[in-house]
Amino acid sequence: MSNCGSYVWPINGRSYDSSGVYVERYSNAAGCDSMYVLNLKVNKNYEIKEQAEVCKEYLWPVNQQLYTHSGLYRYPLKSSQGCDSIISLNLKINPEFKQIDTVITNSDYLWPVNQKIYPASGTYEEDYTSSHGCDSIHLLVLTINKEVSLYYPNVIHPGGINEWFTIFIYGGTASIKVLSIYDRWGSLVWQKQSFPSNELQQGWNGLFKGQKALPGVYVWSAVIELQDGSTLIEKGDVNVLR
Repeated sequence: MSNCGSYVWPINGRSYDSSGVYVERYSNAAGCDSMYVLNLKVNKNYEIKEQAEVCKEYLWPVNQQLYTHSGLYRYPLKSSQGCDSIISLNLKINPEFKQIDTVITNSDYLWPVNQKIYPASGTYEEDYTSSHGCDSIHLLVLTINKEVSLYYPNVIHPGGINEWFTIFIYGGTASIKVLSIYDRWGSLVWQKQSFPSNELQQGWNGLFKGQKALPGVYVWSAVIELQDGSTLIEKGDVNVLR
């Protein structure tokens, strides 16, 4: 006799869960001693236990199913002897983290996550490994409002008190990429590139080709580069007095 798990012998109503030869004696109708013999092979019902700890998700090879949550999962199967068995999976899934820092400021920002200084608005990413070994992302969404105030004279008097024309910038760091001066007919009188703001003697001194420019109204245009790399384009006019 072969059975799975255990076997209840009808002769005596007993349950056997181990293979072996079992004997049950009795007296027959003639009063003679007799016996029943059970040659039993018990095939075990197996439970196979697996465990896994992964990041994000796990594809279980047993049933080709994708799991995204921790838990205890079971899958029934048959042993080679045809007995019902179970394979179980104790699964722990560690998440991949995505953390977002949103920052609005009016100056350069030191991000504590990586100790880097960011001078410009934008979205920045720092990849890291969590304590469970999972790839994770830390994002910085940074807005820098660098409001600057511009000042420029509308009158210069070469040889007088206000001799120079340049751009003054307050409330932020900036440089002048290009400053151009034109006469009333649109001809270029003076131009200078890549110089600091707020320094009078870096600007125009009212000369044209080494000679005093004629008095009158001149048009100017400036391209100003802020610290975050953005640019401003400003235009205006200045009156030259003699």
